[in-house]
Amino acid sequence: MKSWRPILFLAITLLFTGLACRLGDIGPAPITPPPTLVPFIPETPGNGLPPQATLLPGEPPAPPAATATPGTAVPGTPTMTTLVDLNVRRGPGVNYPVVTALRAGESALIVGRSPDGFWWKIGCPAGYSGECWSSARPQYSTAVNAENVPIAAVPPPPTPTYTPTFTPTPTQTPTLTPSPSPTATATATLAPPTETPAATAYP
Repeated sequence: MKSWRPILFLAITLLFTGLACRLGDIGPAPITPPPTLVPFIPETPGNGLPPQATLLPGEPPAPPAATATPGTAVPGTPTMTTLVDLNVRRGPGVNYPVVTALRAGESALIVGRSPDGFWWKIGCPAGYSGECWSSARPQYSTAVNAENVPIAAVPPPPTPTYTPTFTPTPTQTPTLTPSPSPTATATATLAPPTETPAATAYP
């Protein structure tokens, strides 16, 4: 019974010796450094990062945003331009007094039109205020962006400021004949109001 113990001890010793030699050949396992993490920067206005779009599976990328083309026309304000020297009056008619005049080629802002469409109510030229109207007839002026100009209230017509002038006829000197002397009848002559145009004879 005691004769097999040295053999068993020797076998165990050889086993551990072989394992130790094999572990020495393999060596310790290499240590891999951890990956470097990139810090997360939230997307906030002003940090210079473009917003990230999330696409669904199979969805094509969005086309680039359109940009404005230089020279594209934009709606403007209603404006009239004179073709001739044109009077500016206090109302839509030649019976209104003349305020000033616009020279040929000058423009003015349109703020309204007369009910018949023949006159523009315009912004008064520099140095003038109140009601300012000018002819809208095509032979006198042209207009742009005036399709939706509203009808403006028409001011009351002016009151005549002239007074009638009477010119009596002198009586004849009686003669020696006993015939009655005729008496002349005084007649009244009304002078029409005078109006000096600021530019020409155009309305």
